[in-house]
Amino acid sequence: MFELEFKAATGLMQSDDFISLALSGHSVQGVEAFTLNESNSQPLLVSAAPFRVAGNETKGAVSTLVDLSRHKEAERQQFFLMRELGHRVKNRLALVVSISNRTASTEDTGDGFRRAFAGHIQALAASHNVLADRSWTFIRLSDLMVAELKPFVENFRTRSR
Repeated sequence: MFELEFKAATGLMQSDDFISLALSGHSVQGVEAFTLNESNSQPLLVSAAPFRVAGNETKGAVSTLVDLSRHKEAERQQFFLMRELGHRVKNRLALVVSISNRTASTEDTGDGFRRAFAGHIQALAASHNVLADRSWTFIRLSDLMVAELKPFVENFRTRSR
């Protein structure tokens, strides 16, 4: 046997309360709890229900404990990834502002700015695609350079004709 702690219950519910409720004919479903072990605390989903026999008489209780360790780890991983994504998006937006300012300082006309800025953003998108396609691992610099320079090479060919 082991003790359970119900953090969300703020001391209102104890381990024995689940069984008492089930024995009195009430079901309790899906309450998060933690084991009170000194070595580690394991997250659980606790439910209890009356065990009824013929004549709908309650003869005991059935309780279930579902290990939430993997689920909680997945939640932590998802939280980490969302924070990382937010950080990368902020960096990309700062880069877009920088590209915009730099492009504005080198182009004399609105049309020139539009073409140059579009080329820079296409290059940024192309480099992002290369990184994403390879899961942000083992990317050759030459592949990244080809992807980033492609919009400018195509634009140069179009202007030269």
